[in-house]
Amino acid sequence: MSKNEIFSLRGNKSIKAVFDSQVVRLDVIAPRVVGLDYRCQRSRVVRLDVFSDFAEVVWSGWMLIKQLRNMGGTMAHFFDFSNRENVESTMKKTWDDFRATFARGDLQYDEVDKAKKITFLKVYDDLFCNHSGINYLTKSLGDIDTYSIGRGAKLKLDEDVDYERFIPKKEYITDDNRFSPPGVEWLYLALGSRDSVQNTAKQEIGILSRERFGFCYFNLDKSFSEKKIVDLTVAERVEFTDINSVLENYGKYCLQEEIEKVLRTGKIADAEIDRAEFVELLTQWGVYTYRKLLSEQIFLPVKTNDKKLEYTPFQAMAKYFMSLEYDGIIYGSTVCPDGKNIVLFDKNMAHPVGAITDIRV
Repeated sequence: MSKNEIFSLRGNKSIKAVFDSQVVRLDVIAPRVVGLDYRCQRSRVVRLDVFSDFAEVVWSGWMLIKQLRNMGGTMAHFFDFSNRENVESTMKKTWDDFRATFARGDLQYDEVDKAKKITFLKVYDDLFCNHSGINYLTKSLGDIDTYSIGRGAKLKLDEDVDYERFIPKKEYITDDNRFSPPGVEWLYLALGSRDSVQNTAKQEIGILSRERFGFCYFNLDKSFSEKKIVDLTVAERVEFTDINSVLENYGKYCLQEEIEKVLRTGKIADAEIDRAEFVELLTQWGVYTYRKLLSEQIFLPVKTNDKKLEYTPFQAMAKYFMSLEYDGIIYGSTVCPDGKNIVLFDKNMAHPVGAITDIRV
């Protein structure tokens, strides 16, 4: 391949390319555009930043690896992931734009098809639905049967308490919840070890000193064990370096394999790439990076009294998952470090068991 050969790619606007003699940079940001030119000048690095129309990124990255493999030589780093701060800023902006669309009244939380035309959900849907990224987040209800689940309640000082107190009833749901508007009887539960769920539940409902706190464990109904839930916490305990090393190691492996082939045969042949393997690795990288960025930049404690403003985009995401036939969401607690919660779209999927904890904090 000659030094000035141009590799052209027409398609997606969400890839912003900056090329020089050292870096091939793919900044993945928003939806569709013109195209991408790759000018080969003995480039040493493929730079990948999330997110765009994922098919474009996968195909681009695959072709770039193929071209780089054909160059021969050694590379200290195959991929450059150093632009994360800009990506975080862009992702936060697309989320703020998504939220502003609801705040202006241009979109209702249950208008899924319209919501998928907004940049944030359009990009999300492309990666997670159109290109199977959702498979990395999918669990069955039976998969979490080994965990404890429970629900807390802020009790009045003089009220009698029984199991019914922990079952959601629409007449008492007058505020917006993270994934559901007022009046929706979804079951929100703390999820984790038996010792941790009570503390998570206590912090979620904001129990203060001298208030009365009730807590009840729940069991999942085994008849719902095959129901699908989406786990938004898969990347919370994974470091960015670990996520990135998967692609880095793959690039080095591909290059070393080609060098060994040349040494064995004495010929430089056109590289043969396992496209399916690369697509799978890049999809996994995209999913874990996206999830971790979302967790750090968007799933944050609410700092305003306007819960509707903050929660409506999450309610739209819940409707989006429902449209994909999911029955619940596992998500990280924003107020309890290391805590997790699950919301079940059918309150009959779990039922209270055991003794009720009733304490004055």
